[in-house]
Amino acid sequence: MHKVRTPHKHPEGKFLAWLALIFGLAEGLLDPIFPNFVKSIVKLDLSVSIFYAGMAVVTLFSAIFSTVILKRMQRTLVAKLSFVFLSSAIFALIFSTTLTHLSLVTFLKAWVGMLI
Repeated sequence: MHKVRTPHKHPEGKFLAWLALIFGLAEGLLDPIFPNFVKSIVKLDLSVSIFYAGMAVVTLFSAIFSTVILKRMQRTLVAKLSFVFLSSAIFALIFSTTLTHLSLVTFLKAWVGMLI
């Protein structure tokens, strides 16, 4: 068996590479079923479209404001905290039953996902 190598100069690069791999797998499993999950809560296709448009606006604003965060904090610390908050948000989707809770969790997921 070949050893998986992640050639990074940063001492925590291998750890962050594995976190990124796990995050990518989670997103790959969640993204195909998420619109159906949103539709089960909001009940209309139009509402799903409006929900996704709102999350696109959140992603736009998080991209604009992420420069402020990345200038003031170390990038590795931001990445670690982002992965912790993102995993918490994905786990919290299990308990989302109302539009308000789903919006808050998806807001956090979109915001932190943009930081990564």
